[in-house]
Amino acid sequence: MRRPCREVGVPSGGGQEQPGLSAPEDFHLLGKLVGRLLLCSAREDQGISWRAADALHYLYRFAWQRESKKLAGDNAEHPQLQQEGQAEHTGFWLAFSNSTSHIISIFGKYLLPSERTDIILTAIEGMRDSSIFDLQAATSMLDVVLMEPTSWLKNVPKIVRCIYENLRCISTGSARHSLDILLLLLTYLYPSEVVISLLNCSPPCDSIATTMWEVMVCLPTSLDKVLRKLLSILEDRLLLKGRRAVTEDTCFLPLAAGKALCEILRQPACRQTVAALFPQLYMALLLQICFAAAFLPQESSACWRKCCPGDPASPASPGRSAVQAMKALLCCAGYEEQVLTIQKRAGWDLLLRAETHHSGVRMLAREMRTNTAQQRSCIFRHVESLLSRGDKLQEVPAMAFFVELLSCADLKAVDCCVLYLLQRYLRHQGVEMRSLVLRGLITLSKRPEMARKMQELLPDLMEMLQDANTDIRMKALVVSGNVVQHMDRAAVGPVALQLVEKLVPLFDDDSSQLRELSICHFRELVEIVMGKTKKHMQQKVHRCLLPLFFHMNDEIQSVAKASQEALITAAQCLKWEQLRDLSQTGQTWRIGKCLLARGRSYVEEDLRQSLPYLEDSQASLRDVAVRFFGLAGRHLKSPREQKLRDICSDLRPLQNDIEPSIRSLATQNIIILGTPRKQPASGWKLPSLRCWLRRAGDRWNWPLGNSSP
Repeated sequence: MRRPCREVGVPSGGGQEQPGLSAPEDFHLLGKLVGRLLLCSAREDQGISWRAADALHYLYRFAWQRESKKLAGDNAEHPQLQQEGQAEHTGFWLAFSNSTSHIISIFGKYLLPSERTDIILTAIEGMRDSSIFDLQAATSMLDVVLMEPTSWLKNVPKIVRCIYENLRCISTGSARHSLDILLLLLTYLYPSEVVISLLNCSPPCDSIATTMWEVMVCLPTSLDKVLRKLLSILEDRLLLKGRRAVTEDTCFLPLAAGKALCEILRQPACRQTVAALFPQLYMALLLQICFAAAFLPQESSACWRKCCPGDPASPASPGRSAVQAMKALLCCAGYEEQVLTIQKRAGWDLLLRAETHHSGVRMLAREMRTNTAQQRSCIFRHVESLLSRGDKLQEVPAMAFFVELLSCADLKAVDCCVLYLLQRYLRHQGVEMRSLVLRGLITLSKRPEMARKMQELLPDLMEMLQDANTDIRMKALVVSGNVVQHMDRAAVGPVALQLVEKLVPLFDDDSSQLRELSICHFRELVEIVMGKTKKHMQQKVHRCLLPLFFHMNDEIQSVAKASQEALITAAQCLKWEQLRDLSQTGQTWRIGKCLLARGRSYVEEDLRQSLPYLEDSQASLRDVAVRFFGLAGRHLKSPREQKLRDICSDLRPLQNDIEPSIRSLATQNIIILGTPRKQPASGWKLPSLRCWLRRAGDRWNWPLGNSSP
C-alpha cells in the first residue's frame, strides 16, 4: 500500500501532508486508485485499513481542490463548495465508522465521469472469486451506483464489457445478484448502448453472453426494449437502402443480433411480448436470411467467420444462424406445427440457396396463411409498409411474401393503396419483380370487385404484352383478360379494339401456351364487342384471318383447336357464312381458296402476311405456307410476270428445307408458277359464230346460205 501512496504524493500513514498535489491534470489513475483503496479500507487487517483510509483522505482533498479550482473566480457556486468541503473534511474520518457506501458517495461529487466508471470497474473486478478484497465492500460500492445511476453510469460499453469479462469468475450469489441488478438498470436506462455493447463483446453469443441476455430480458419492460433494439439492428435501414458500402463491418451487427435473438426467444417468458412484435421480427429475420444467402453471400460469410472464429457450436453459415432464429421465433409464437411442415418440405434448405430462396419465401408465406385473420392482417400491413419504403435489397423477397398473402380470401386489407403499390412496382426494371407483381395481380383480378378497380392498369398491361420475357407476356395477358371480362359491356369496346391489336403478334409466339392463350382471348374479345364498336372490330378481324388459318395446322393440337374456334367466331363477326361453314368442318384448302376470293388487294396483303410462315420453326406451318403461296399465284386472274417471279423467289429458299416433303412441294410450285401460261383461245366458236352471223344477216339481209350477196 505504501508504493501507490508515494506515487501520488500522499502520506503512507497519518501525519503530515506531502507535496505532489499541484498537477492534477497529470493524474489519470484517480478513479482506479480510489476504488482499490476503498476495497482495502474494508480489509480485516487494521494496519492496511487505516493506511488506506489515510490515503483516501488525501485523495479526497486532492479531488476537492481540483473541483474548487474549476469553480474559482466569479462562479457563485464556489463559496458554497468551500463551505461543503470544510464540513466534509471535518467529518471524513467519521465516515469510516458508517460504511464504504457513505465514503464513495462523498467522493462521487468531485470525481470525473471516467473516474466514476473506473470505480465501478474496480468494484466488479473485486467480486471475482480469486479477489483478495472484501466482497461486501465491492457490493456496497455498487449499491451507491444503483442509488444514483444517472451520475455514475456514464460509460456503458466499458461497464458492459467489464461485466462480460469477469462474470465467468464470479460465482457468489450476492455478487451475482448485484451484477444482475446493475445490468437490468443499465438495460432500462440505456437499452441501445447495452445491446450494441454486448453484441460487440460476444458476436457468437457464448454461454456468458447468453446468461447476460437472460438477465436483461427477465422483466417485460426490459425485454420489450431489447427486442425493439435488436429489431432495428436487423432491419438496418441504412444498409438496406444502399447508402453505404456493404463490408464485413456493416454485416457484423445484424448477424450478431440474429444470433442473440435466437437465444433470447428460447426463454419461456418471451411469448407475450413476442406476439406484439411478431410481424416485424418475422419479416426482419426472413430478409436477414435472404440477405445472407442470396444478395451478398461472400461478404456475410466472411463476416460470420470473423464473428465466430473456431466456434464449433455456431452454425456453419450466417444464413443457417438466421434460420435457427426464425425457427425459435415461430416456436415462441406457437407455430411449432408450421416449423415441422416447412422442415418436411425442405423449405429451410430452399431459403439458403440463392437460386431457390424465393421459393422458400413463398413456402413460408403459405404457411403463414394458416394464422389467424388478425395476425395475417398485421403481417400483410407490415410487409406493405416495407415495400412502400423502396428498400432495394429487400423489395423482391418482400414482394414474394406479399403476393402469397394476397390469395387469402378473408384478407380485408386489400384496397386501392395496394393496387397503387403494385402499379408502382409493375414498372420495375427487374424481370423477377415484374413477374411477382403480375402474379399478385392475377390473384386479385379473379375477384370481380378488384378486377373492376384494375382498369387503370390496362395501359401498362398492354405495354407489357410486348415485353421480351415470355413469362411477363403470359401473365400480363392473363391479367388483361380477367380485367376485361369484368368490365361493363358498354365500356369494353374501345379497350377490346386496342387489345386485339396487341394480341395478333402473340399468335406466332414461340411459346405454345402463349399462342393458345392469345388466340382464346382474341375469340373472347370478338364475342363481347357490341354496337358501334363492332364495325371497327370487323376491320381488325379481317387482318387476323390468315394467322388463324395457318395455326389451324399448328403442331400443338390445343393451339390448332383454339385457332379453329377463333376462326369460326371471326367468320360469324364478319357474317361470312361460307367461311364459317368451312371452318366448322376443317376444310383447310377450301378455307384458303375462300380467303383468296376476297379480291386482288386482299391476295397481295395475304402474301405479305404469309411470308414469315415460310421461315416458321414448325414444319406444318411451312408446308401450309408453301401451298398457300402456290394457290395464291394460280389464283391471280391476270398475273403479272414480276409478281410471279416474286412468289417464286420467296419459295426458292424452301427448296433447301430440312423436310423432304417441303422441298418437293416448293419445287413443284416454282415449276408450275414459272411455266408461261397459254393465251386463251378466241371465244368465237363455230356455233357462236353462226348465231352471230345469222343475227347480223337478219339485220343486214345477208343470205347466210350463199357465198355472195
